Amino acid sequence: MVLEVENITKEYAKNRGAADVTLTLAEGEILGLLGPNGSGKTTLMKIIVGLVKAQRGFVRIFGFDIKESRAEALSQVGAIIEDPSVIPYLSAYDNLKRAAAFYPDARDPDEVLSFVGLLGVKKSAPRTFSLGMRQRLGLALAIIGKPKLLIMDEPTNGLDIEGSIAIRNMIKNSAAHSGAAVLISSHIASDLQQICTRAAIMKNARIRGVESMPQITQNHGTLENYYIDTVKLNLEGVND
Repeated sequence: MVLEVENITKEYAKNRGAADVTLTLAEGEILGLLGPNGSGKTTLMKIIVGLVKAQRGFVRIFGFDIKESRAEALSQVGAIIEDPSVIPYLSAYDNLKRAAAFYPDARDPDEVLSFVGLLGVKKSAPRTFSLGMRQRLGLALAIIGKPKLLIMDEPTNGLDIEGSIAIRNMIKNSAAHSGAAVLISSHIASDLQQICTRAAIMKNARIRGVESMPQITQNHGTLENYYIDTVKLNLEGVND
């Protein structure tokens, strides 16, 4: 198993954080976390990569406990959580070259820049980039080390239609090419429906349901309907 999350709990005010979250992720799977802003998706991802300490539960990545063996657990993980971690005054190429130095078998920066559509601006600094270009660079940084687990927190947030399509396609192609497992979060059901093999509904810090996309489409029609059915939203009185 690539990722095992069991009974993870991190308590914040107003039902934020994570409450007894249990998830698994296998090689080649793309698992989507669907939930509104503040539902706990980002907190859960931060716990998985060791940026936030859980009060209870455990996380194992490739069998390594994130608390006890963080370096080993994260050695094959690429992640974008909140804003991509770039150095704004370095060029896109130099950002990737710097990141590649941490991995013994990193991809060639030019190859990755070409994959994400930024080869033509490799000498430009991220401070001059649009939001979509920064998201592309963030994806490039996440995959430079040939990760076997890719974690993406709202990667299409704030992008226009074309930018969202491009990022979705790049994530799918990256997973298909490398066989990596992917954990991706969003509050937009349609984005996840087009990319995921399974989806987990998160609401008020808890996982409310997990099903495969074939199950979801067969039983609910769309991922949006699955969300509504799972959390039993009362839509009466909501205007179009």
